[in-house]
Amino acid sequence: MARTTAVLLSLFLSTAVFAQSADLSATVDAPDRVPPGETFTVTGTVTNLGPDPAQHVLVSLSGSREWCISDLDIGTLQPNETRTFSCQGQMPLPPLYAIDAVMWAQTATPDPRYENNVAVKRVGSITPPDLFLWAYFLDMPRPGLPVPMQVNFGNIASMEATNATLTITTSTRVTKAPDSCTITENRAVCAVGTIPAPDPSSNDNLKRLNIEVLAPDASMARLDVTVTIDAAEDDARPENDQYSTFARTYRTFNVTTVADNGSGSLRAAMEAANAECVDADPCLIAFRIPRNGDAPWHTIAVTSPLPRVVLPVLIDGTTQAAYFGDTNAAGPEIELTGVSLRDGSGIELACSGGLRGLAINGFPANGVLLTDSGCKPAALQSRIIDGNTIGTDPTGTRAVPNFRGVWVTASGWAIRNNIISGNTASGVFIASGKAKVTENKIFSNGASGVGILRNGSGSDVTGNSIAFNGHFGVAIAPDAIRVSADRNSIYGNHQRGIDWGIDGVTTVSPVKLPEITSVRVENGTTIIEGTHDAFGTFAPFITIYANDAPDPSGYGEGQTVLGTVNPNRREWQSVYQGDLRGKWVTATATHVLYIGWVRDDTVKPNDDRGDYFTTTSEFSRAVEVK
Repeated sequence: MARTTAVLLSLFLSTAVFAQSADLSATVDAPDRVPPGETFTVTGTVTNLGPDPAQHVLVSLSGSREWCISDLDIGTLQPNETRTFSCQGQMPLPPLYAIDAVMWAQTATPDPRYENNVAVKRVGSITPPDLFLWAYFLDMPRPGLPVPMQVNFGNIASMEATNATLTITTSTRVTKAPDSCTITENRAVCAVGTIPAPDPSSNDNLKRLNIEVLAPDASMARLDVTVTIDAAEDDARPENDQYSTFARTYRTFNVTTVADNGSGSLRAAMEAANAECVDADPCLIAFRIPRNGDAPWHTIAVTSPLPRVVLPVLIDGTTQAAYFGDTNAAGPEIELTGVSLRDGSGIELACSGGLRGLAINGFPANGVLLTDSGCKPAALQSRIIDGNTIGTDPTGTRAVPNFRGVWVTASGWAIRNNIISGNTASGVFIASGKAKVTENKIFSNGASGVGILRNGSGSDVTGNSIAFNGHFGVAIAPDAIRVSADRNSIYGNHQRGIDWGIDGVTTVSPVKLPEITSVRVENGTTIIEGTHDAFGTFAPFITIYANDAPDPSGYGEGQTVLGTVNPNRREWQSVYQGDLRGKWVTATATHVLYIGWVRDDTVKPNDDRGDYFTTTSEFSRAVEVK
């Protein structure tokens, strides 16, 4: 009996000790502003708000870059007892214009609220404002055209600057600036008002001003810009108040005629680029074909295949509208057609560079061929196919088929914002290399909208409209892996929207299809619920789609993206603010797996880097909303 009583008493005492708590509260006081280099007094207090004594209380106090009191053990602090401490802080010299005075306390006794154990006060420096700025061009200068430029500026002192003014001076002229600016030929003077001290709670204390300056109308010409900032107050460090930068225009080859060959032709420009673009200066093929009455576009009809571009060159059809005005609101002003050819592709790009703003149609092989074959590496540029119509006339409404739209046999190309329509075979065919296909309209091609072979593993097909194609929306070879096909609008294709293996519905591999278990409408809101059996392997995110009608297979397509959910368990739910009765709902599951450091010889030999391996399932079975 005595032994039992002793054990119970011991448990009671240990529980009582554990139940004790003491709520420490810290405060700190210091001047609001101090001249740089001077010392000041910092006063800190710590109070025990109870209900129990605080054991082994440690306090620290700081008024500079280092603690002046550090982990001082003041023993026991009784309930409602306050201790006060003080020490000397020092305001650093510029460019540091503020410092935090800090009081911190802790106790070995359990503390129910740690958030009030630390007190901080920002002490500012008594100095004039310290303004700074820098500027950069947002785009590579194209000869004779305006160049967007951004000026970034701010104040790092704790005193605000008033009546601030930016002055931008260029070696050519300023073509566009905000209404707060006055432009005089090569100069803009912009009133930017008050520039406050930095807000310590914000991650971005910069201000920005966007302007345009005219590039010199010559190849490889220098464009200089100087920006200065001034305010009503003196500046703590005036050496920061001016910034100069410069850029050079593209090495440029102008196309001035629709002739198939000869001086000023596209063929001559491509030949010259292959011969001259051998260093770090980026190259541009620009179009400056004089207007032909009211003709909305110019047609270049080639009679033999154009040369492969084997050096980094941007072929930019948008320059035609930039120089002569937008004459074709429906699309490009430059049409490249191969209707008279028996073989060959339209534009064949090796290496890097890109293609922008052309209508490419009528070629017996591919409208665009992207390859590493014959590449002569020089300056590394982006690889981009942007804003073209491929397989139609320049309005994008009448089919003039290539055999394929875009054929890819090289990694790193971004194919975005194009109309790829009406081609005899696939719209985009990725035979090898990882490509990113985004924001395109891929309609009414004879085979699949996008086809991906085994060596195209790792490609990303996201955010496109893919409809009315003769085979699948996105067709993925049986041995391909890691293909993302998420958040597209896919509908009306002759066969399924997404097909892994080109063999019909695949419910398990490579990512198991999600299942929609319930769809109901409550008070005008559509609630979609489902499951995903692969949760134990990875946590996929689920994308939900609405469709006017299901695919004949019963496994739906994905006409309209309703949203995504990232479930933390096997069951998932998505809520759509609207009544979807009469629609059919489907879903895909996408697995995103980050691999820390991998070797990818398809991008650059012996290049160790991180990568994302993303895989999207086929569409789930369609469920009607009733």
